[in-house]
Amino acid sequence: MSAPIKFVLSVLMTGLTLIAWVTADRWLTRLPKRWPLYLILVLMLSRLVMLVVAFGILRVPLSGNSVGYWENIEAIHAGLIPFRDFGSSFSTPYNPLFYYLMALAQNPFQMSLLLSIFEVVSFVLLFSLVRLALSEQQMQLWGVLYLLSPLALWWSTLGGQEDALILAFYVLALLIFLVKRDGLGSFLGGVVMALGFLATKIMALLPVPLMLGFARRLNYAIVGYLILGLTIVPLTLLMGPNLILFTTGASGSVGAQSAPSTWMI
Repeated sequence: MSAPIKFVLSVLMTGLTLIAWVTADRWLTRLPKRWPLYLILVLMLSRLVMLVVAFGILRVPLSGNSVGYWENIEAIHAGLIPFRDFGSSFSTPYNPLFYYLMALAQNPFQMSLLLSIFEVVSFVLLFSLVRLALSEQQMQLWGVLYLLSPLALWWSTLGGQEDALILAFYVLALLIFLVKRDGLGSFLGGVVMALGFLATKIMALLPVPLMLGFARRLNYAIVGYLILGLTIVPLTLLMGPNLILFTTGASGSVGAQSAPSTWMI
C-alpha cells in the first residue's frame, strides 16, 4: 500500500476514533442489547471489505511482514522445507509450524484473510478477558475504539503482523488461568501458552514469565508448557528443519540471509 493511501487511512480512522471518544456519552446508551455480536460482525465485515478493496480493486502489492510470509509460503508450495531448504526472511526466526499453518493460503488474499481471522478470534477472546475487569459502559467504549483503531486495521489486515495469532493463544491461556483456578487450569493454560510459542516466533517467549505469574499452580503451568514443547519441537524438527539454521536464522540452500538470533533462545 502506498504511503499516501496509508496516510489518508490513518487520518480518517484517527478522526473517527476521536469523534467516538468525545461523543461517547451520547451514543453509548443507544447501542442495541446485543451490541457485542454486532460489533464482531462489523469487525469481520470491515476486514473483508478492506481486503476486497485492496486486492480485488486497487491491486495493491503486499507490504510489511506479508511480503516475507508469502515468499516462504511459495517456497513451501514448491516442496521446500523451512530451515532446511530456505531460511527466515526475518531477523527473528519463525517456528516451522507457523509457516506450515500459513501455507494453507493459496494466494496473498487468502493469506491476509487468514491473518484477519486470527485477529477476529483474538478480539473475541480479549473481549472475554477484559470484561472480567471493566463495566458495561467501559466495555462498549473499548469495543468501539478498537473497531475504529487504525493500528488494528492496518497491522492485522494488510501489514501482516502475526501478533493476533500470538494474542489469541496467550489471551486464552490467561482466561484459563483466571477462570479455572486449580491445578488442571494451570496445566491447561501452560499447554495453550506453549501452542502460542510453537505457532509463531521465538520472540513469543518474552512474555512467558509474566504470563506464568497468573497461574494458581505455577508448577502445573510450567509442566504443561514444557511437556507440549518437548513433545512437539522434536517432531517438528523430524519434518526436516535443521536445528542450527533454525536457531541462528541463517538461510539454507536458498532464501535470504538474516541476522543471527541464537541470543533469543
